[in-house]
Amino acid sequence: MLLDRLKYKNTSSIEVGYFKGLLYDNDIPVAQVASWNEFGTDTIPARPFMRNGINNNRKKWIRLYKDKLIKNKLDIIKTSEYLANIVVGDIKTSIDKTINPPNKQSTIAKKKSSHPLIDTGRLKNSITYRIMNNK
Repeated sequence: MLLDRLKYKNTSSIEVGYFKGLLYDNDIPVAQVASWNEFGTDTIPARPFMRNGINNNRKKWIRLYKDKLIKNKLDIIKTSEYLANIVVGDIKTSIDKTINPPNKQSTIAKKKSSHPLIDTGRLKNSITYRIMNNK
């Protein structure tokens, strides 16, 4: 019964990240800025907030998903939405916790903040999710 339920009704997946159309005021895509910070550039050191967020929470997400879907018998869409909101929150927490390497003094003076990943808040506030129908 459960196998059939998962086989036939598990037709959705969760995507969490920065999607097309989200821009900074200077028309630079938020996804591009996220990538520059995640992987680094010639002038920006890597600050892997997405990879750290995933690595630090993956087991918890799997456990929560199984608990909601199997033990609480929630449907796949409600379970996916529940989990997606948890993932978004955990990635935002990872942004808050990612403080190394620190900003240069010139950057701190320019943006009036020492937090490497938070300036306007756009990066943190733009992370979102979508539930994809895989039919």
